[in-house]
Amino acid sequence: MAKKQNQRAAVPIENWTMPTNEITPTNTPKWLYPAIAILFLAIVWFARTNLFSLPFERDEGYYSYMGKLLLEGGRPYIDFYEMKLPGLFYAYASVAAFFGGSVESMHFGFAIVNFISAFVVWHIAKHLFNDMAAMAASVSFAILSLNKSASGFAAQGEHLVVLFAALGILFTVKAISSGKMWQYFLAGAALAMAMMIKQSGVFFAVGAGAMVVLANAKPFDFFKIAKNAGVMIGGFLAIVGIFLLLMIKNGAYEQMNYFVFGVAQEYVKSLDFDFGMERLRSSFTEITKGYTGYWTLGFLGVVLPWFTSLDFYKKLGISVLAIAAFASVTPGLRFYGHYYMQFMLGLSLLIAAGIYSIGAIMEEKMKVSSGKIAATFIFVLFSIVVIAGQKDYYFSPNNFKIMREVYGDNPFPETKAIADYIKANSRDNSPIVVFGSEPQIYFETGRKSVSRHSFIAFTSPMNDVAKGWREEFKADVEKSKPEYLVLVVHQFSWLFPPDSDQDLLKWGFNYASQNQYTMVGVADMLPGNKPTLVWDAAAPTYKPKGEKYLYTFRKK
Repeated sequence: MAKKQNQRAAVPIENWTMPTNEITPTNTPKWLYPAIAILFLAIVWFARTNLFSLPFERDEGYYSYMGKLLLEGGRPYIDFYEMKLPGLFYAYASVAAFFGGSVESMHFGFAIVNFISAFVVWHIAKHLFNDMAAMAASVSFAILSLNKSASGFAAQGEHLVVLFAALGILFTVKAISSGKMWQYFLAGAALAMAMMIKQSGVFFAVGAGAMVVLANAKPFDFFKIAKNAGVMIGGFLAIVGIFLLLMIKNGAYEQMNYFVFGVAQEYVKSLDFDFGMERLRSSFTEITKGYTGYWTLGFLGVVLPWFTSLDFYKKLGISVLAIAAFASVTPGLRFYGHYYMQFMLGLSLLIAAGIYSIGAIMEEKMKVSSGKIAATFIFVLFSIVVIAGQKDYYFSPNNFKIMREVYGDNPFPETKAIADYIKANSRDNSPIVVFGSEPQIYFETGRKSVSRHSFIAFTSPMNDVAKGWREEFKADVEKSKPEYLVLVVHQFSWLFPPDSDQDLLKWGFNYASQNQYTMVGVADMLPGNKPTLVWDAAAPTYKPKGEKYLYTFRKK
């Protein structure tokens, strides 16, 4: 009997492959990363809704007030002024026009701006990396940009700078891939808008331009770089030209040059380098507190991409963008918390690069099939730790405590109380005047200042121009006979130079006493405590116990 032999189906030689030890990466469902992003963004949105009623600080109040004046026909640098480029006024006017003219509506509007930016950041990271990195970029941006020490809750101009900077970066990376000239043009236009809102936005244009060069550096293609950069510059100049023509049409070109270049130059060089470095150290400590995991991922986003198969321009370009974003924080060496908002855009892209690289290295180098899952878990864990460490801020905020922690004893809760009193006890069109740099009172009351000098610290320097402004302010007050006067006794509100005689504040007290004004309110600021607020009949006899206080006078 023939011996049976095991039979195996023949395999054609062309279909035979050598067995390998490669690990097939674990496929993640398409809905996972959007679902994680939506969950965290919902938490951030809930936290923001609890912060809509926070009082305005002076910058957001001033910019909102100027935006409102612009909507009512006011002319930048003539009827009101600032040392920023005119895009700032038009951007705030747009938010006020869309969302309304109250503190809550402006905070709501800026929350929408912030979430649009998070959406754009998602697409930047998706285009550069993948969906996992897009999730990490958008979520980390939303959380970082709510940073309390960065005034993330406030209607600060940096939110608007970031929106246009992110759009400019998105169009840049898309144009690099597609080669479409219209995308380069739109990139330049968006980056110009970032600069026209705040001059520091120009650093993002430099960073995006560097990306264009890096994308054509291996091999180096000078003519392609020149062509693409030229179109990008064309879009940039188109936006700048539109604003310049608008200022010329309004007869404000010379005034704009004075405030944007003259006044801003004095501001930038008014602090010495050593003081600036001390400000950097202290502010950086506050900004990073509670965000160690995110900053660690950001550092990994600088290093780890070099161990992946990413394109050269992406490996280096993300770090270049982050450097540009940090450079936007440095002008003037003041390192105010809200300046860091612009760096959060760069940091979120570094975090995306770090998370992408962790997943890629685990799968490509370490042969771990679930590399993306592990990287996602790390990011989610770090995000939970950040939020849990600030649970009171996110879920049960104390408005007064937040304002004092972020702004010290600046009188922002006090000015909101004063504004509410004036609004409830005056006619809608009644003129008021604030002796001090608290322009948020004008916005919060819905009343106009009697003078274009609504940010009084501009009049404090002891030079001929500021002296002329003080005399103009006095004349405006005497001419208008305002119904209410608010006098602010607070150094931060005036920024008096050492050689100042504080004549305008003294003049305000004299004017009130000589022109039949009655004291109707006192906000007494006591260190470590909520202010003592005294109104109406009790106000004239109340003697402040603190060194800083605000008086409210009403014309008899």
